[in-house]
Amino acid sequence: MNAVIATPSSPPHIEALQTRVLGGVLRFARWSPLTSVALFLLVVPIVLAVLAPVIAPFDPTLNQYSKLVQEPSATHIMGTDKLGRDVFSRLLYGTRVSLFVAFAAVLLGEALGFFLGVATAYIGGRFDLVSQRLVDVVMSFPTLILAMLLMAGLGAGIATIIIAIAVTRVPGSARIIRSVALSVKSLPYVEAARVVGASHWRIMLRHIAPQCVAPLLVVFSLNLGAAIFAEAALSYLGVGVPPPTASLGNMLGEQNAQSFKPPWWLVVYPGLAITIIILAANLVGDSLRDFFDPRLKGRGMGR
Repeated sequence: MNAVIATPSSPPHIEALQTRVLGGVLRFARWSPLTSVALFLLVVPIVLAVLAPVIAPFDPTLNQYSKLVQEPSATHIMGTDKLGRDVFSRLLYGTRVSLFVAFAAVLLGEALGFFLGVATAYIGGRFDLVSQRLVDVVMSFPTLILAMLLMAGLGAGIATIIIAIAVTRVPGSARIIRSVALSVKSLPYVEAARVVGASHWRIMLRHIAPQCVAPLLVVFSLNLGAAIFAEAALSYLGVGVPPPTASLGNMLGEQNAQSFKPPWWLVVYPGLAITIIILAANLVGDSLRDFFDPRLKGRGMGR
């Protein structure tokens, strides 16, 4: 008799969660034509950045001194820079680095802000008062100035720029999550959980935190554009991602540091990439905000 080999399958609750998530993504994509365009403009740079080692025709750090400052051609579709490096290859790798820094910084900053907001709202009292005053102090600093101060203290490097940008993201997200958690804290089912003897950790993690996920997604997408801009600004000023590693910001900064009127292709392509990614991230954030707003249910942005 032939033996029947049972193939392992995912547990039913995992499959249900996957179906629910996929259905939510599809509903969000159909929310409006503008939402679909924003998702497309955000996904395409991410895919290109992930596939940069496969797509890039040249090593982004390869100096070709016989091809200095060449205009776009069939060999170099976006031209070369002042060291003969292929601009298209550097743009792909630069997008990869900039997106990695932005995503890592926002994930770290939003996670810290999320837990701080939930904890301060639930615990309240003196802890809430002191933590909110600290948040006020951090928010009083301009974002770029605070990030530059942190970079000066921590030193140059990708890890330090992630930490510097993440710190600037914590106060705003903590404030938003705290306001949501305060409204959830007073709901009857939270009071019922407290009456039946649920622990404080269980109430925060099982009853309050899940209700704050939707606002967190909105804040995450909006802060993603801000983090990309912060990384580009810091790298442009020379205190961000150190060369020869390519990023969208230092690609612009290198050219303007060497010439008041650099060749157009050395400025247009990195600047256009920064603009498209930030615009797409902000449009996705606006769409998420309207999608999760119950007052706008049944209406799309592109009406």
